[in-house]
Amino acid sequence: MEVIRAWAFALCAALIAGSMLKILLPGGNMNRVYSLTLSVFILCVILSPFFDGRPEFRLEINAHAAQEAMVRAQALEDLVQEQSIRAAISGVEKIVAVKLAEMGINHRGVTINMDYDGQNGHARFEAVIFLGEEWQESEQRIARELENNLGFSVILLFS
Repeated sequence: MEVIRAWAFALCAALIAGSMLKILLPGGNMNRVYSLTLSVFILCVILSPFFDGRPEFRLEINAHAAQEAMVRAQALEDLVQEQSIRAAISGVEKIVAVKLAEMGINHRGVTINMDYDGQNGHARFEAVIFLGEEWQESEQRIARELENNLGFSVILLFS
């Protein structure tokens, strides 16, 4: 904080002193040369925090900021992946429910298991479907038809 205060003071002092001297100078070429010199000096004062001879301090701040940015980016990536998985599971549950309704089967519940390979971006689904006991005699037909329509394995549980 002290560095910022000193920088701001130097900038204000340079501006005030430069303005006072400019008022005292006569017009003409001397005034133009002075304006150019003052502009370069003010620019140097503005940029002085970046060239103060302590680059290790700035690098330390940048390394810390980069580390913090990496942590935040990873947290965001994890959150997006988690939400994507939830959305995929929810969508597959709805598709299974629609297929069961098309087959005229009332189900008691659907659970989707998802095995996600984050490196390749591939997901493997498995549906666990809870049916009433009245459907037990048609288990093989229902499982086969669902697996053919959905493209993944189906486990039927009866209660």
